[in-house]
Amino acid sequence: MLISFAIKCLRPTFVKSFSNAKFAPTATLIKKLREETGSPINECKVALEIHEGNLEQAKEHLKAKGMAQASKRFSKTAQEGVIGVSMSEDRQFSVISEVKKKYE
Repeated sequence: MLISFAIKCLRPTFVKSFSNAKFAPTATLIKKLREETGSPINECKVALEIHEGNLEQAKEHLKAKGMAQASKRFSKTAQEGVIGVSMSEDRQFSVISEVKKKYE
């Protein structure tokens, strides 16, 4: 009887102490992780919260989750686009520009 009373009294304090102990990453940490991995901001924030600000562990977490694959998106080539040519009236200067569009 005494043990169950002690558990009832201590339990809310124990649960409350862990629910408030959440790491809040700073904007500079999130920015640094995002620049290094190319992952979305929210995913970087969650990874830093889970690993309490440890950048190396957060990188490994993102790699394991598959979010650090932004380089694959940039390696795809754009297949459609427009080419524009312009020349000055005195024909001394000319410009050729190319604009491509990538659909996902």
